[in-house]
Amino acid sequence: MPAPTSDPIERYTRWHWGIEPGQQIEIDDPDLPERLVECGRLVELHYTDPDGTELELIPNEGDPSVVFDMDHPNQRLYVVNLTRRVRNAVRRRFNGSPDRCSLVDLAAQAGGRHARRDYPHLMVNPIGVLDAIVYRTHKKGDENPHSDESEYIHALGEESGIKPILASDARGRLWIAGGNYTAPYDGITD
Repeated sequence: MPAPTSDPIERYTRWHWGIEPGQQIEIDDPDLPERLVECGRLVELHYTDPDGTELELIPNEGDPSVVFDMDHPNQRLYVVNLTRRVRNAVRRRFNGSPDRCSLVDLAAQAGGRHARRDYPHLMVNPIGVLDAIVYRTHKKGDENPHSDESEYIHALGEESGIKPILASDARGRLWIAGGNYTAPYDGITD
């Protein structure tokens, strides 16, 4: 596999099998890396809560995206562009947990190649173990007869058994802490 390039447009194009980006978006969030590449539009997150119940989190409005940090050695994933209403709903539903902890410590608890201490120094509320990410995008050669885009479901921890933990912060942002995934040109893999 060729070495990743430092050009975000080329990274997007290769990640989407030849489809060039239609636009570049500035995300004004000092806690996020500067150069993010979109995997696709977030459809849902599958997680298991502390009681062992399998659940889905579906941010069903706005234009949320799953993106990766192209400069991180393991292409760390982030969820961006949640609407204010969705962030408020996340805050109401998940904040106030007695298990509140630092994002860095939560990543270490999850383990894996993303258990490094290079997360923003934030307090978060663990939501549950992230089992899968579902996003929608268009990739060349993957035409869907019913839509311009196809849905991709990426199970996490399928090879290593090490899954990230989904968390929320006081602003209602979602964080993916720890885990053993990467996001090379082949897509999200474990």
